[in-house]
Parts: sequence; structure tokens; C-alpha cells
Amino acid sequence: NNMNKRVTVEGFYRGHKLLNDYEILTFDSFITGFPGETKETVDATIKFIEEMKPTFYRSQMWYCEAITPIYQEREKYGIVGSNFEWTHNTMSATEAMDEIDRIICTVKNSIWLPQYNFDMDSVYHLIHRDMPMDQIKNIVNTFADGIREKVADKSRTEVSEEVINRFKTACMQEEVRTEEDSLFGGDFAF
Repeated sequence: NNMNKRVTVEGFYRGHKLLNDYEILTFDSFITGFPGETKETVDATIKFIEEMKPTFYRSQMWYCEAITPIYQEREKYGIVGSNFEWTHNTMSATEAMDEIDRIICTVKNSIWLPQYNFDMDSVYHLIHRDMPMDQIKNIVNTFADGIREKVADKSRTEVSEEVINRFKTACMQEEVRTEEDSLFGGDFAF
């Protein structure tokens, strides 16, 4: 409601069920820390992701900009600060970052996509290059395991050898594909 979205949570559930029923690739993007966000609303987001099982998801921290409608109501929401350094009546930027870490470490039924340097565009690029979806999921999920290791142990400076080896294996995975399996029914070069 605070974001002035014109859709209901029930509508999102209904839409996601249809997408899942037809096995359509999905990517859900969530903003964490918008004014009104609480630990309980983050729990509801985790529940939604776990139940709806989008193929991929991302949760990124709210960016507080002075030009936005919510900022014009900053007194109402207790917004202090801007950009990525803010607090409001129900959360701080630091708490939002901790909640994003919790989402990444908690969600099991969907694959987290990083915000920078690998996005849904990258997934589509790999699909176009005829990489099997299972391999793409394995690569991204193994990368996320490395992130989860760091979140679980902030003193860790390197990813474990086990995750590195799984990542190498995922990247080198080869699958014999027939022309019928190809996304475009043959080789394309651009």
C-alpha cells in the first residue's frame, strides 16, 4: 500500500500459480526496507517466495531518493537520510541489509540472482547460447552458496574449496543436445 501498487498479494499468488502451471520462467524482484517494512513483512516475502517458487528472485535494498513521492511524506514515515543511508519508523538501512541476507540464506525453493554483473538478461543470453536451464540454475545456485558462506561467517575471506569445485564442475557441465533440443532448432551465430 505504501508503494501505491495497484495489485493485491492475492493477485500475485493467482498470477504466479498460472505461470507455474504453464512452466513459464519467472523472475521476482523485491524491495526490502521500503517505509513500513518490518521483520514480519520480510517473513511474508520469504513465505511468498517459498510457496510460489519463482525460477529466480532478487531482493534489493530500498534506495531513498528525495525526488520520490514517499520522500515527500518523510515526516509521516519518519524518514531520515537518503540514498543507502537511511532510517524510518519501522527499519534502518542496516536492518534492511540484514534482512536481505536472511532472505538469501533462508529461501530454498527459488534461486537468488545477484544484483550486479549477472541479471535476468544474462540468463536469457545463456539460454540463447543454448545452455541448458539446469546448468544455468546450477551455476547461479552454486555462486549463491558461496555468498551464503560469507553471510554465515563474516570473518571468511574466501569461498570454500568445496563450493569452488562445485562451481567449476557446473561451469564445465556438458550435455549432448540434439537439434530438436535446441532453442532455435539449429545453430545460430550472431
